[in-house]
Amino acid sequence: MAGMIERNAWFSAMGVSREFPEFLRTAVPEDPAVTAVVSREQTAPLVGDNGLFRVYPLFPSDGSVPFDMFAVEMERGAFSFSESHDPGTVEYVYVFEGLVSVKTGQEEYYLSSGDSLRHRADRPHSFHNSGEGMATLCIVAYYPGRKG
Repeated sequence: MAGMIERNAWFSAMGVSREFPEFLRTAVPEDPAVTAVVSREQTAPLVGDNGLFRVYPLFPSDGSVPFDMFAVEMERGAFSFSESHDPGTVEYVYVFEGLVSVKTGQEEYYLSSGDSLRHRADRPHSFHNSGEGMATLCIVAYYPGRKG
């Protein structure tokens, strides 16, 4: 339950248009060695910034692991702001394509294709597509207080 509340707050803080829907949850296999395949067609995006910012939950957590993993598509000019996550939360960002500026606290970082950033997500932060075309990235949010 706490994990669901945290995710709903996270998506709300990101400015997406709906709460984390129940149908996007994946069942955690009893045997962690079991492979799970999720096709793009099975993953509905969570949308923000009037459709310019799209978040695809790759392996939506049920709270049993201390992280969430997302694929993000940002159209030219897309912007997303997040309030502080739980204390100790860290985000790992990898840019596949485009130019993205990430502001965290008072610092701002400019990332291009192939760049990565680890930042504290327990303070306000934002993402902005500052390039001319589409930006695609992966974000892994690590929650050290969540027991896996």
